[in-house]
Amino acid sequence: MVHNDQETGPDVAITPDHTSDQNQLRDPPDNSAERTCCPAKTHNEIVWVRGLEGRKRVYLNFAAENVWGIDAQTLLENSEALIGSIHPDDRESFKILFDGELAGENPSDYRIILPDGTIRLMRARCFSTRGEDNQVLYIGTATDITEERDAATARESEAEQRSNFLSITSHELRTPLQPVLGYLHLMLDNPQHFGLTAEGVQYLNVIRDCANRMSSITNRILVMSLADAERELVQPYWETISLEQLAADIVGVCNTGDGMAYTIDIPPGQMIETDRNYLYEALYEICGNAVKHSAHPCHVVFRYAEESGNHVISISDDGPGMDEATRTKLFQPFYIGDRNNLSRMCGRLGLGLTIARKNIEILGGTVSVDSIPQQGSTFTIRLPKQHP
Repeated sequence: MVHNDQETGPDVAITPDHTSDQNQLRDPPDNSAERTCCPAKTHNEIVWVRGLEGRKRVYLNFAAENVWGIDAQTLLENSEALIGSIHPDDRESFKILFDGELAGENPSDYRIILPDGTIRLMRARCFSTRGEDNQVLYIGTATDITEERDAATARESEAEQRSNFLSITSHELRTPLQPVLGYLHLMLDNPQHFGLTAEGVQYLNVIRDCANRMSSITNRILVMSLADAERELVQPYWETISLEQLAADIVGVCNTGDGMAYTIDIPPGQMIETDRNYLYEALYEICGNAVKHSAHPCHVVFRYAEESGNHVISISDDGPGMDEATRTKLFQPFYIGDRNNLSRMCGRLGLGLTIARKNIEILGGTVSVDSIPQQGSTFTIRLPKQHP
């Protein structure tokens, strides 16, 4: 139904039901505003059109009633009902949005109050165009994002609680471990003084190895739990280093001499401005992951390239590779692809690649992985040449 009453109010285009509304949007009648309007993506996506030149004309689709709980005709004919449904703190910004003064700007969020008092969060996107009669038209869409916002808030809260739990737990585990390790070192440094037999020394060495392993686990959990806070609070120490030398240092630590082969395909003298500690730990974790998860002999290759303002560092191996399901979860905390075998066989906790990714993010970069089962994997790190 199209209203065109010059005496009583603005021109209004509205349809009474879902089917006719969608038909009008696909094949609108001889009306420039409606002809320009595109169909809504869902029954909860509000679409409106306003004329910006001369007398304003309004089009409002059926979804307004689905979202607002107020008859669309009422919203069109009674501007006070429309404005009154907006949260008092958002009314001024909504008027600016609805009047077409924010066309082309970023999405704008505002709250509406439903008849039952429920508050919903809306996100509007708007733009201007010209109709067939060359009239400037302002077209907007608005979608209810309340559930999306609530889900995001819940995820953030869950992540914060998990991080706090890990931080507290690792700290509490570290506290009793320190004296245990201290006394073990003291006794093993002078076993005769404590009257230890050869068998007693052997047992204490086993205990010390287990305590050191526990200390390493708690330290890694603590590092992972603090990584997000570091990203906000810690500024990297930027310095110019030799990338070739950095790779050589990592190979020197990872090379166990049991059939592993390493190639450093990095131009001699290639320098990079970065925080050496963060980058070293990230590359070490990736390289160590390749070594521990590959059957020997295995070949690991470090490569370097440049692309549009980025340093590109890659580490490839010819190990077992991984499937798509494993690859998509690889950087999640505590995730191990073949948990039943690898966690015990390789002594893995599932935090190394998580720490690597967080370190790279602290440096402003990204890390990704490509892999084919039984053919190996390639981890690619991109670091911006210019940093904040």
